[in-house]
Amino acid sequence: MRILCGLISALYVSFGSATPVFVSTTSGLLQGSQTDGVSSFKGIRFAEPPTGALRWEPPIPFISTSLQNVTTLGPSCVQQFPFASSALDQFLFNNPSDPPPEDEDCLFLNVWVPSSPEQKLPVLFWIHGGALSFGTASLPLYDSTSIAKNQDIIVVTINYRTNVFGFPGSPDLPLAENNLGFLDQELALRWVQENIAKFNGDPDQVTIMGQSAGSQSQSDALKHLDQSEFSLFEPVVDNVTVFPDPLERIISEVAKDFLFLCPAELWSAATVGAGVPNVFRYTYGPVFADLQLFPGAGAWHTSELPEIFGTFNATTATAAEAVESDFFDFPCEALWNNLLDTTE
Repeated sequence: MRILCGLISALYVSFGSATPVFVSTTSGLLQGSQTDGVSSFKGIRFAEPPTGALRWEPPIPFISTSLQNVTTLGPSCVQQFPFASSALDQFLFNNPSDPPPEDEDCLFLNVWVPSSPEQKLPVLFWIHGGALSFGTASLPLYDSTSIAKNQDIIVVTINYRTNVFGFPGSPDLPLAENNLGFLDQELALRWVQENIAKFNGDPDQVTIMGQSAGSQSQSDALKHLDQSEFSLFEPVVDNVTVFPDPLERIISEVAKDFLFLCPAELWSAATVGAGVPNVFRYTYGPVFADLQLFPGAGAWHTSELPEIFGTFNATTATAAEAVESDFFDFPCEALWNNLLDTTE
């Protein structure tokens, strides 16, 4: 995909421990901050507030020429924890020490850029999970400073409407407007295509990644990609299409893990035996005790993300954890980087 991009426009001004960074975009002149070798732009509005008359309407691009201070993460979209284990889900997936507020006005994205890049950089476009009912890019979990700094890539994380606000499934709405969350994702991706060159990113090297419902969104994007135009998502019937039955989905995931682990080990062993290098075998194991949210939590859905994003509490790390981190974290980030570098 090729989209004409304007000239890179950035101004750096020294101010205290953090350096303000200015980038001109379709959302206005963005004032971010540069610290520890990474420039961050948090809470960039990419759509008009989906409130009032715009509630349950497709997102409208936010266009501005004004100065926008984007140094703070925006609010989360309104969340719903619909499962029987809602209290546990909320504790595991949305319980940082300082959780972001919720608001219908939530269509913001965040960008992390290595300082002073020497060439156009590949872009990782991250879609958070949450069963299309909850979740937000405003969690500290998704701070991408480590990935941007260590792997020399640009990371973009986004908010999108979830539950009834994003997937109303209403017969009173046009079919194409029943998947507003997907349309939010598409608009955010269009924003990246139009603006990422201003951050020294390569709009032709944008890789969509996600976890859980974010991974499903990624799958839909690839499935419905049209080679002739930049239109990623086609509408589905309603909000139960991706997750038709919560209980059935959970049982299916458990069975898949059970049926996958042993065959994966045999396949990996056979592949290595055939002389194929760099074979990665998935393993499912517990989280380090000092990183668990409560004693005995074990491993849970998304528990690996803090280690991948580098947002775990490193002050409590043991010697064994440091070794494991060196073995897993940076190679995993590097694998992502290699995927981005080879994406066409």
